[in-house]
Amino acid sequence: MKTCARILFLPHGLLLVVVGLAVWAWPCLAANRVSSPTQVQPEVLAGPVIVGAGESVGIGVALGIDEGTKMPKVSKIFPGSPAAEAGLAEGDMIREINGVQTTGLALEQCVKMIRGDAGTIVTLEILRAEDGAAIVLKLKRRAFRLTDG
Repeated sequence: MKTCARILFLPHGLLLVVVGLAVWAWPCLAANRVSSPTQVQPEVLAGPVIVGAGESVGIGVALGIDEGTKMPKVSKIFPGSPAAEAGLAEGDMIREINGVQTTGLALEQCVKMIRGDAGTIVTLEILRAEDGAAIVLKLKRRAFRLTDG
């Protein structure tokens, strides 16, 4: 299997390097210099990255695991993504992915279930951060810009 490194320059002086499911972040100190790398864990982008266009294909979330519930927790929503348009919010918990309970699953397993080709559907059962309400969302994967807003 071929492994590719993906390099992204994000707003606010952040350089991301993605290898497989691991993500490293370098704060940029000046135009041509970066500081020491810091591995970003346990947060993972839930979508493969296409570097040249500054886009990703997926639903537009970054995830971590909530220590209390052991469920995937939304840590970032990319503006203009399917997740943003569906109303997902930072802090929402993902209880099921396509009917599979997520409690206790490894983050990498959850990300693999969420990832997919553009135009395909993923069904998520979400527990809202604000009130714990359970809702079901069907999201169509597509390309979106990797920006902060």
